[in-house]
Amino acid sequence: MTRLAVVGLGLIGGSAASAARRAGMTVIGYDAELGHGKAALERGLVDELAGSIEEAAQCADIVLLAAPVLAIASSLPEVDITAPPGALILDAGSAKLAIVNTMASLPGAERMVGGHPLAGSERSGPEAADSHLFEGRVWVLTGNAHTSEHSMERAVGFVSLLGARSVCVDAETHDRALAHTSHLPQLIATALVLAGRDQPVQLTGPAYAAMTRIAGSDPNLWREILESNREEIVPALAAFSTVIDSMLVDLSAGNVDALVERIEEGRSSMRIGSLPV
Repeated sequence: MTRLAVVGLGLIGGSAASAARRAGMTVIGYDAELGHGKAALERGLVDELAGSIEEAAQCADIVLLAAPVLAIASSLPEVDITAPPGALILDAGSAKLAIVNTMASLPGAERMVGGHPLAGSERSGPEAADSHLFEGRVWVLTGNAHTSEHSMERAVGFVSLLGARSVCVDAETHDRALAHTSHLPQLIATALVLAGRDQPVQLTGPAYAAMTRIAGSDPNLWREILESNREEIVPALAAFSTVIDSMLVDLSAGNVDALVERIEEGRSSMRIGSLPV
């Protein structure tokens, strides 16, 4: 039976652990926050808990790192040393370049594959875990410069077992796209909440609720994403600011037709199947 080690038992790690158990794997979990580990075990997300990353990885066939981005990058060297030679090492971080570059620098680079399941939520922790979270969703896979074809094939097979469909792109493409489709929306949702926080709550409708849902996300998680992908998020935020500024100028001048044209342009350019956090 395949043994999966999951490091980080929050929404993504806990959901992956639960889905893997449902697929017949034995799951060993570890989380630096003891409460998360205990909750994951009590909820049946994992078969057993390890006392350290090394303990979790040492007998695993597959290791999935589902911690915050910078924590993933810093833990990769010890996982590479500890995991058995044939173990596949994956991650689920929201920004890829820093992680994939670290992978490429390690002796076990050929067995490492970066990844990001596009199936997030504003909820966090093992209590939010859902074994069906990845069903039908995209799981991006980003090989490093030394990832072997066999390792990529194993990664594709693993995410398929969890119900996801894999899309393979390079780390730069991923980070640039997600800056626009995931990281920028988080900042926009936060800005909407801050700009309207003095308005009566009872006068908010479903559009406001939908657009601000992710403003409830964990700030500590977003600190690492913003630090890791700052170089791509800055131009994405600047592009958004340019559009907003032009709208402000036009509306201030009473040029409503210009805004209507913008709305029509947005409708015709709208992408079906937007990418979640």
